[in-house]
Amino acid sequence: MQFSECAGTMLVGGFRGMRFFRSASFLITLLLATSQAQAQANLVITGIVQDQTGAAFLGAQVDLLRDGRQDRTTTTDVSGAFRFERLQPGNYEVRTQKEGFKTGISKVTVGNRSPGRLRIVLSIENLNQQITVNDDTPDVSTDASDNRDVAAVDRQALDNLPIFD
Repeated sequence: MQFSECAGTMLVGGFRGMRFFRSASFLITLLLATSQAQAQANLVITGIVQDQTGAAFLGAQVDLLRDGRQDRTTTTDVSGAFRFERLQPGNYEVRTQKEGFKTGISKVTVGNRSPGRLRIVLSIENLNQQITVNDDTPDVSTDASDNRDVAAVDRQALDNLPIFD
């Protein structure tokens, strides 16, 4: 009888142990899933925008696109840095614009971890100037009535001018 009581206790203790193990396993899985979701919610894309000499751009416009649609926009700070936070994993495109420079495009894949810091170098935009010359010039005239800046003075006005020696 002692053996069956002992076996019964082991069976009950074993069942309790099994239930505890399942509860602990569920709790650990839940915590891991929560921490992974929090880690994914904290994914960021950071970078710096510079010209060809390495000088930073203040106020360059940086657009973040996901699946071809604009997701967010920011501008660079004094050091040329930008940051997009709380991203979901996926494929992104970072477009950088500054007047007088070509648009910079960088493709970025965000996985379970944030990608490394981007370094975007903008090159000077091609300068095109166009001058049009035509022969639609007005005729030049020496006639005083055609001159817009004429000041007509008669003989008496000239004679009345004071003379300084």
